[in-house]
Amino acid sequence: MMKSLMRESTLSHPDYTKARGRRNALGALFSLALLLVAANPLSLVAQQQAPTLDRAELMVFARAHIAMNEARDEFHAEMGSTHEEQARARARAAFEEKVVSIFSEHELAQDDYERIVLIVSLDATVRELLEEIMTELATQSPANDG
Repeated sequence: MMKSLMRESTLSHPDYTKARGRRNALGALFSLALLLVAANPLSLVAQQQAPTLDRAELMVFARAHIAMNEARDEFHAEMGSTHEEQARARARAAFEEKVVSIFSEHELAQDDYERIVLIVSLDATVRELLEEIMTELATQSPANDG
């Protein structure tokens, strides 16, 4: 009687040997995820040690940023007021030229502008300093802006 029960119990269990490959793949995937998570603090440390910006660099960036926002607002207003595709294409081209002009005017490369945007987004101290500068510039008259 006992023998028949044992035979029945072993036959009623599914064969997991085919699933072993899936388990191994899942284990490898889990190990890779664990490695990525373990490596993540290193990238956080690298971000925390990102170069800071001084007030002069942020002043140049802030002036370019203000000009960029004004150009963007003008562009969006023009795009909203026209539905003709040729006029919209001209507006896009004019905006792209304006962006190039802004970078040139402020002696700032687009890569540097984007790098500063990244630093500002990651560093609360730099962001606070930029906000202070932006407030300062907003209260100045255009004649004193130079």
